[in-house]
Order: sequence, then C-alpha cells, then structure tokens
Amino acid sequence: MVQQLPKEKGESKAQIPVLRRAEKLMRRRIALMLSIALGLGMLAGCGSKAPVKSKGESTAAVSGEAAAYKKDVVVGTQGPIKTVDVQSGSNVYHNVLFRLTHDSLVYPNPETGKIEPRLATEWKWIDDNTIEFKLRDDVVFHNGETLKASDVVYTMKRGKELGTTISVKLDGLEACTAVDDTTVQMKLTSPNVDWLYTLSVAHMGIVSEKALTEDPEEGGKIGTGAWIVDSYVPSDYVKVKRNDHYWGQEPETETITLKYMPENSARLIALQNGEIDVCLNPNNNELHFIEEDDKLSLVQYDGTNEVFLAFNNRTGPGTNKNLRLALAHCIDTDSIIAAAMDGYAKKALSYWGWNTFGYYDGFGEYGYDLDKAKSYLDQAGLAPGEAKIGVYVSTAERKIAAQIIQESAKQIGLEVEIKEIDDAGLTSLSQYKTASHEAMINGINWAPQGDDVRRAYAPDSNTNKGVIDNARINELMDLAIAEQDEAKRSEYYKELQEIVHDEAYVIPIYYPVASIGINKNVQGAVFFPDGNHDFTQMRVAQ
Repeated sequence: MVQQLPKEKGESKAQIPVLRRAEKLMRRRIALMLSIALGLGMLAGCGSKAPVKSKGESTAAVSGEAAAYKKDVVVGTQGPIKTVDVQSGSNVYHNVLFRLTHDSLVYPNPETGKIEPRLATEWKWIDDNTIEFKLRDDVVFHNGETLKASDVVYTMKRGKELGTTISVKLDGLEACTAVDDTTVQMKLTSPNVDWLYTLSVAHMGIVSEKALTEDPEEGGKIGTGAWIVDSYVPSDYVKVKRNDHYWGQEPETETITLKYMPENSARLIALQNGEIDVCLNPNNNELHFIEEDDKLSLVQYDGTNEVFLAFNNRTGPGTNKNLRLALAHCIDTDSIIAAAMDGYAKKALSYWGWNTFGYYDGFGEYGYDLDKAKSYLDQAGLAPGEAKIGVYVSTAERKIAAQIIQESAKQIGLEVEIKEIDDAGLTSLSQYKTASHEAMINGINWAPQGDDVRRAYAPDSNTNKGVIDNARINELMDLAIAEQDEAKRSEYYKELQEIVHDEAYVIPIYYPVASIGINKNVQGAVFFPDGNHDFTQMRVAQ
C-alpha cells in the first residue's frame, strides 16, 4: 500500500516544523500516485474497454482466481449525505456516492488527467459549438430500462432547470438533442474547451427519464452505476448494494455503507476497532495512531480544497475595500497552519486551485503586517464603533483560524466577532441571491479545468461565497472558456486573479494536506486529489 512517512529519530509529529512538513509534500504526492496505480491496476472497468462478463459469471471467474473479501465495507465520512439525487448535491461526500450509483458520459483518469469513455464510447466536434456522442448499447438503469439518448437529453434539461450547482455548469448548453437512440448532439452557446471535463464530474451522472417521470421525489437515485441505493437515512447513512446487471466489471463487495460520523476522533476509533474500513479526514494530531497500527495504512496527498476568508461584497462591512485589505494583512497564515492544521497544509496565495488551469500567484501574498493593516483601517473612514465584522465558521479548524485573525485584528482596533454555525446553516445563509453573512471562513474544492472557477465567481452561483459580481471578471471567464490558445487563455485567468487579489474580495489562506486512514487490506480504491474518490471496485481482503 502507501509508503509511511518517516520521522527523524526522537521526533514527534507535533515537533515537526511546518517547513519540514511542506518538504514532504512531494513524497506524499508519490504516495498518492502509488495508491492510485494500485487501485487502477486492480480496477478494470474504469474506461471504455472494461471487460463485460457473461451472464451469471463472477469477477473471480473472469480473473481465474479465488479470493475472499468482506461482504460489507463501511466508509466513515466527516460530512453528511443529504440527498441521493445525483443532480441535487455536489460536495465530496455526495460525489463519492454518485460515483457508485451513476455513470457520466465520460470519466476523468486520475493518473493521466485525460478524459476517457464511460457511457459514451466516442465523440467528435461537429463545429466549434457542437459535439456529438455515441452511447453504449448494452447499458440498463437500476429500474431495468435501457439507456437511450433521450435519457441524456432529459438529464441535461433537468439539470439546467433545477437551480443547483449543476445548473451553473450547464449554463453554456444551448440545446441537447437525440439524433437516434445511441447518438446525442449538444450545442453550446459559445466554444467551451472544458466541456468534456464538465461532463465528467460525478454529479453529471445520467438519470432515467422514466424513473423521474414516475417518481420525481425518488427517481434521481436511479442510475446505471455498479451500485444501487439500498437504504438511506438523510444525514446518517447511505447503504448501496451491488448491481448484478452492471454493464462493466461486477464488484466483489456486496454492500458499501457511507456513514456520517462527524466526530473525528470517534471515526478514527471506529477504524481501529474494525467498525469501518475507511476513515476520511481524521484529525491531523491523531495520524500517528494510524501509522503505529499494523492493521491500518495512511494515505496522504496534496488536497485541492482551499480554505479562504470570503467577504460579502454586496452588503454590509465587507463592501468597504479598505476594511477588506486591513483584515487581509491581519492573517498570520503560518500560525494558522501550525495551530489549526498541525502543519499539514500549504500556504495559499491565489483564490484558485493550485491544480486548476491558469493558476497564477505572481502578485505574492498580502503578508502579515499590522502596520499596513492599521493604515488601511484608518483609510476605511469608519466612525467609532463601526470597525467590526462578523465571521462565520463551521469547523473546529476554521474556528482556530478565526481566533488567530481575531486576536491580530484586535491589535489594530478592528473587532472580529466569531459566529459558529453548522455546515447546513452556513450554506443556507450564504446562498447567492439572499446572502446575509458579513464574512466567512469556508472551503472550496477545485477541479482541474479552468472554467471550474465560474462556480466561485459567477453571479447566481451559490458557491460564490464572496457574492462577487464584477463585469470584467465575468467577461474574462467568457473569453477564457472560448479561447483555444492556451497562452492567451492563461493571460485571461491571470488578469482575473490579479483583480481578485487587488480588490481583496476573497482572501486565500491554505490548502490542507488530505489524509485517509484505511484498513491495510483495502484494495481497488481510486483516490482523487479533489476528494471525489471512486470506490466502485473497492474491496477488503480477508
């Protein structure tokens, strides 16, 4: 499995300096690629040439080997799953589920970064704005209905109308039509060089038109994936059972349960006791328990989640640019990484994914500088008692970050009120059209394609936590997505990031190093840097 990271003789995890940990990130990347390679080596069926079994033939029979695996595998998650409708949820925990239950037209290979066939066997661009897909003819939904081009058309139409994250992603789709039962054409409003990546994400899974027409409330859980939703209690657990009629390789495991376990230590104890087989996001200061347990393995990699401080730029104190800049210079990132993340994070300089096309940080960091912070606060023109702002947080780590910022801001006469709230409450009060927060410390999980940033900057996107509506930023996003020349496209994205940095709409803080504790006998799991892992072929040897 993954190589364990060595410690210097006599050195504890808590004693490892932040910089030394940063130097280990490359080895962690290698460890991740090893885990991915192992997963892919044992994972047929990820791409277009997945073996198709004869009816009634087991996977073991195909391989010619007999192996014993646990019938039931359990994954402990840090966040809740609140829907089983593939088009209604888009955070990492939902996406882990949707990779099990639904298939998208195409699939992102985590090792090469290339787009591979899935439900679509091939595709071609008819012109700059029109793409045509050929579909597999051997796929059935969980309700027994054969996949047809009309299901793809229905999926796209419903996605555009739902008003969820998927609607923003499909905003550039002008029309989707069925040429015949296995051919689909999509016409875009303008050229989009990221369109295939957009279609590859987990919540772009294809739904059954018949299932949703007959049952609008429950039909969204019906997909073509290797796993079928068996039972579900919102914000508690989802249990899926193996789809014995899957078009690709049938998994060895019989059921997988994704169980919400919000308390990090309790989740790790459950892993140690064998109650769960995968522990997502254990506490950084408890990782040594995993390393010291010969029944467990630790997977670590540079995460693509970015933690940031976002101001409400439409209303309230966050509309004052000088106040924003004052608070930006009150952020002691090194202290935050050491205290909140136990050193397991990288400093963020741009509100952009380090893995996302067009990343630029040539402007450098704002820098922890209380003299400069005080100067900006003086320029804010606030009356006595007005120099204050409320900052919402929803996790213990982000509360620690807020407390460090609060203490620094106090020294320049800026009052920061920390407001604790759960994830659901924070999501509710920060919806774009009705956003009422003054500021928040939150996170965003970046994808590789450049236009993924539209979620963070586009008006009407509920992921736009800065409530940003800047005409030039909107123009730059549209110019970039239509630009075939990568150098020109990069220049557009560079200018966009310079605007965000200069205006201090959102202040980047850090990218956490992601950790997963697993039963050492876990096989077939494919770990994605963005956390949208693929457990389709996951199994635990006995």
